[in-house]
Amino acid sequence: MNSAEHIVYDKNGTRYEIAVSLINSIDSDYDKQYLISLVNFNECYSDTQLNSIGQTILDTSKNLGGIDAQNIQNAIYERFDYPVRVKFDHSVRALRYEKLTQP
Repeated sequence: MNSAEHIVYDKNGTRYEIAVSLINSIDSDYDKQYLISLVNFNECYSDTQLNSIGQTILDTSKNLGGIDAQNIQNAIYERFDYPVRVKFDHSVRALRYEKLTQP
């Protein structure tokens, strides 16, 4: 397993402490998946790609809402080159993905 990338992100009056790890172990059920640990919310998620983790959080979390999922996805976007930026669409309670060109 690679070491975790630690992200601290303050947005909308909330502090998000996020650890992102890529698992590289054929002996693990999570091989080739990213583990996203939300340290201060005591929640953990896994996905094969980082650009959809916000939707995974929105679909499965019992504690976090759309704005939280948006902020977590965008915190990851700011740290890494490849995830997409998202905005929460209140009318359909879903994340809308924006493909932005990298500077």
